[in-house]
Amino acid sequence: MTAARVSAQKAGIWLLIALILVPGALLLKGVSGDLYISIVELDIPVPSRLTEILMLGLIAAFGLVAWGFRRLEARRIIVAVMAGIGIITAYLLSEAIKIFLTQERPCRELLVLDDCPAVGDWSFPSNHATIAFAVATGIMIITTNRWALVAYLAALAIGALRIATGAHFPHDVLGGAVLGICITVAVYLLLSPLTTPLTRRFTARG
Repeated sequence: MTAARVSAQKAGIWLLIALILVPGALLLKGVSGDLYISIVELDIPVPSRLTEILMLGLIAAFGLVAWGFRRLEARRIIVAVMAGIGIITAYLLSEAIKIFLTQERPCRELLVLDDCPAVGDWSFPSNHATIAFAVATGIMIITTNRWALVAYLAALAIGALRIATGAHFPHDVLGGAVLGICITVAVYLLLSPLTTPLTRRFTARG
């Protein structure tokens, strides 16, 4: 069996996981709603722009990891580009799902909060969670280093903040996390057979 076929089969498994678990998260809406109310009623003080700062930090970390800290390497850059394509794909799928499902925000459906996102900005899945976990997965793909797990902690914090600030149900964040991880890995696996030939081509040019 060729490497490309093996990669395609592995990608198919990740896509199947997403196909099962992302819609499955919607089945948790009842429990998720109760948990949402419990969390929001705690009235946890969240510093302004903290979510955006963490997100920018994650994206910056992805860029630094792709750069390699010391010097550019063709293989690392190519892997980063493939992971980046996966991240973008996950985000686009997240937007498509929102348009299809049109789930109302909990800050209108369950509670009335002043800073609730605009009407028509649907809730499931969480775009922030999708992007955060996709970027964290991209960092893990590039480095395969245990320190990359810190990126997942940042992604988890971003998801938690989206709930604490009232913008999302917990199952929105769960669905986004699964989508971000699975799609990023699947796209990378589909593209990974191109890594070696592309690396050779760019190295030869250099």
